[in-house]
Amino acid sequence: MPASPMDYEEFGGEYRAERTRLMRKRLVWYLGVSNAFNLIGLFLSGLTVALGETGFFDTVTRLQESGAGQAEYSVNRVTLWGGFLLSVPGAVFYLWALIRVLGRPIEREAGLRLVYWLIVLPTVLGLIGSLVIAQVGSTIMGTSGDADAFSQGIGWGGALAVVRSHFFACLFLPWTPRESVRPMLPLLVLNGLIASYTLWGSWDEIGILVGLSVVSITPGVALCWLKQSRFTKRFIDRSLRSAYGELRFELSAARQIHDAMFPDPVTEGPIRVDYRYEPMRQIGGDYVFVRRSEHAVDVVLIDVTGHGVGAALTVNRLHGEVSRQLAERPDCGPGELLRGLNRYLHITLARHSVYATAFCCRVETESDELRYASAGHPPAYIVGQERACERLDSTSYLLGVVGVDDFDAGEKSQRLAEGDRLIAYTDGATEAMDGEGRQFRIAGIESTLDGLRSARGTPAQPGSWLAAIVAAVEQHRAGAATDDTLIVEVQRASLQEAPRPPFRVQCPNMLSEWAACAGAHHFLMGLQIDRPGSGVDTWTWPRPATTPPASPHGPHPACGCRTSSRSL
Repeated sequence: MPASPMDYEEFGGEYRAERTRLMRKRLVWYLGVSNAFNLIGLFLSGLTVALGETGFFDTVTRLQESGAGQAEYSVNRVTLWGGFLLSVPGAVFYLWALIRVLGRPIEREAGLRLVYWLIVLPTVLGLIGSLVIAQVGSTIMGTSGDADAFSQGIGWGGALAVVRSHFFACLFLPWTPRESVRPMLPLLVLNGLIASYTLWGSWDEIGILVGLSVVSITPGVALCWLKQSRFTKRFIDRSLRSAYGELRFELSAARQIHDAMFPDPVTEGPIRVDYRYEPMRQIGGDYVFVRRSEHAVDVVLIDVTGHGVGAALTVNRLHGEVSRQLAERPDCGPGELLRGLNRYLHITLARHSVYATAFCCRVETESDELRYASAGHPPAYIVGQERACERLDSTSYLLGVVGVDDFDAGEKSQRLAEGDRLIAYTDGATEAMDGEGRQFRIAGIESTLDGLRSARGTPAQPGSWLAAIVAAVEQHRAGAATDDTLIVEVQRASLQEAPRPPFRVQCPNMLSEWAACAGAHHFLMGLQIDRPGSGVDTWTWPRPATTPPASPHGPHPACGCRTSSRSL
């Protein structure tokens, strides 16, 4: 039999309700058909008795007129009248049960109790009535062989009545094999006693009769087992399909919320940030946080232990904690941020064996400085066309493992020059396995970076190295991903790539004299004129690609114009 839906906690109540609905429906059918057969049987039995009494059957008439057949005639009358009278209480009982079931809803347990008594009481009444009829018939017929045959027929007829009532109920009712056996136990015991009484002395026949009575309920039990198995299998299949559809819908909605926490790639400015994220399932435990400020870009890469929904819920909490810390302390450095995250994880989630690795860095926009701290995270790399790979190893423990007093973030500093890239990733990239079970490993990341650095004509567009690393990981991986994968690229754009703020020049000369002034500023290009007020004319143009010969913050020697790097 398939696993019971009671093994699935979320299906238990629905399974019980479904079985109750099915029991009500089948019980009505069972009672309706039983009442129809009872009424037909009662009508035929009464008709037989009436016709027999009026002498309609010639055989009965001849028996009545024959002295030798007088005893047999009397036994026939007792049998006909006894069968008719015994069928009346059962018919009334079944009719009352049908009216009761149609009148109000009935719970499954109450329905089982009703069926129990519907089978037991009429059958017990029939068995006892048959025994009484057998005794009366034996008395009438005396000690003849016909009397013994009559008694044996009553014994076998009782066994047949027990089997018939059980199998008929099993055809309709949705009960389990154990539930179907319950009403049969007292009937089998009673039938065995009656058989022993009527066949006393014929021990072989008694044993055969009792054994066949027990075996004869097997078809009904087997039918119940088959029906219950099919019902359970259909219910589980339907419930799992429904639950799977709901789960997919909920995960899709959760994925939208989860993805909304991830930042947009930074494609403009001196610092560019791009990433690729592939969760093992629809949502996962890897996360990247990016914050741009006036003088720096902060990047936080987090990998939570575990996968799926649980890890995604942890990521959601850490996202809020990172946002809170950087909002409350805008100048919070990577080391200080890691200390705060470690304290949060150690207090709230470590008790549930939830930990995380993290790589935090701050890239200054007005200098080449890169500050970073790593808590148990795979090594990051700084690479460039004219620079060998520099490995940034972990500087501290896994987040949440130790308390605040024992945690030292170990913040460090590195140089990130123009055109250099910082590559960081989670262990899903290094643990990607090929068809033979070999992982990509850190060596695979380093080999890919060395190949990109040394390749002639390597594209310098933002995200180009990221795409190449993702392609290398995917090419190595055989089959579906076994872990969440997140790869991040942080690039300091070259001077030619980075858009620059426009210069503002306030010249004391009149507009008619601008030509001479502009001639002195031969390095200015794309001149635009803005006249904000009287007495001073303002000219604005994009910053040139080359450095002006004059100081960008001092007066020009030719005319005394001043320049500043403030945007308009």
